[in-house]
Amino acid sequence: MGSNPESPERIGQVGPIELTAFSDTTPDPTVISQSGHGPVGEHLTGWWQRLSPRRRRAGVLMAAATALGLLTTTLASSHPQPEPAAPPPTVLPPQPLPANPVLVSYRGITGAVGPGERRFTMLLTLTDNGSTPMTVLQIAQPSVGLALAPDPPTPIALRVGQQLPVRVAATIEDCSTASTFGMLSYLSLIIGTAGTTRFENTVPGPAYPAELNQQIQDDCPNLAG
Repeated sequence: MGSNPESPERIGQVGPIELTAFSDTTPDPTVISQSGHGPVGEHLTGWWQRLSPRRRRAGVLMAAATALGLLTTTLASSHPQPEPAAPPPTVLPPQPLPANPVLVSYRGITGAVGPGERRFTMLLTLTDNGSTPMTVLQIAQPSVGLALAPDPPTPIALRVGQQLPVRVAATIEDCSTASTFGMLSYLSLIIGTAGTTRFENTVPGPAYPAELNQQIQDDCPNLAG
């Protein structure tokens, strides 16, 4: 026994769909006008007004703190802090020189040409008596009538503890002034070390004044006394 399938019932009638053109002047409900009106603006305004004064203050403070933090971060990134300056190097004070930084030892007079020639050679030894290298910048003596020329010539560099033989050629230029300091003769040194300069007067040994005076007397026989 067959039966015919029933046609499905139509649920309602669907008419033609009309497309309605919206006017360009229709306000966008998602936009909040400058006055705070509009659907969304009114919703936010109402929400803000419904908050208690305490929550409003808390919200204002939180917004201000957030803005301040963003401003601080922006300023810090645009103006990085300079690196701290390195501490100045430690400068040690110069060490004091000993009483006689350069020892001068007298070894005798040689090379005398003869009476009236007024030239001879003094033999000395220079010793660095300090804890740093030194340089002898000048070897002289108080008599303006006696000229000295050391060999090796100045400046003479000395290592710590070094002993250096030096030959000093002496020329009597004026017998009257050369003999004035005959018995009181000493050597004057100018010594340089570690950026400082020092003047030293030294008698090379007990025989130096007497032998120098005798040599001057031999080279200047016309001197009285």
